Amino acid sequence: MSYVVKQDKIEIAPAFPVITFMTLVAMVFLYIQAQSTGFLFWAQTSCFNIIKFNQCISQKEAMVVLTHMFNTTFISCNLVQLGISLYYLWTLGQKLEQFLEAKLYLLFIGLGLSLPWSLMLFETKFFDAAKYNLGPAIIIFAFFGAVLLLPSTKQFTGPMDRTKVVQRKETNILDSLKTLDNKLLLLVYIAYEAGLENYIHGQYNNIVTIQPLSGIAAFIIGVIFMSLNLAVSNEEAEHRPMRNLAKKLYKKMRGFDLDENEAILAVSKELKVPYFQVKKWISK
Repeated sequence: MSYVVKQDKIEIAPAFPVITFMTLVAMVFLYIQAQSTGFLFWAQTSCFNIIKFNQCISQKEAMVVLTHMFNTTFISCNLVQLGISLYYLWTLGQKLEQFLEAKLYLLFIGLGLSLPWSLMLFETKFFDAAKYNLGPAIIIFAFFGAVLLLPSTKQFTGPMDRTKVVQRKETNILDSLKTLDNKLLLLVYIAYEAGLENYIHGQYNNIVTIQPLSGIAAFIIGVIFMSLNLAVSNEEAEHRPMRNLAKKLYKKMRGFDLDENEAILAVSKELKVPYFQVKKWISK
């Protein structure tokens, strides 16, 4: 979230999801590169399959393995897959990036990309060792697992009184519709992936766009990650904007050569929040 303090008002608006945007830029760049080179040739030389993986491991080419994993995750076969993948990554990714801190969001992406690969290695080794895997299905399923557990909150985009700058949970029918909307998106994506896999198989015999076990594993990782994040949260999700603002103002006050107690007191007066509450937020 981004915050702007103006005398007796605080404006709160969702911060631009930079990490998610850069992910989309990477996808577009890889697509242009693959198409200019020749998609099938590029996929066979730049993407993952178990035979190349074993060769790289035996030759200790760790960077080649990581590069192939990155290419495999963020490449698209055609404009349809690219467009749909961009839509889902943007729709789900910006929700997660706004809820999680940048470090946690990057950690989540790393886990969502790396952990399911152990199952993908198992699947490709026993069922289609010569085939190349590509597409962002794994990370999208991980996003779905996390997004379905996100608490529904109102996003304040205009100025509000300091005493009311707290995200409140939805209590009307819109809350149910938002949850249903995410579930419908998941069902549509599953149907889309099934259709895409069938289509790609008809076009390229040696290309695979999703492995069932790794997709399920990615979804479970998303669920577990978000469950742990909510469980260890220092406070309810609707208090996070105020807590983050208090921390930001505290750092600003310390920059004015105030000691800890003076800075906490200044933040307390600025936000009209009890001293002990600000101290609790700062110490977390």
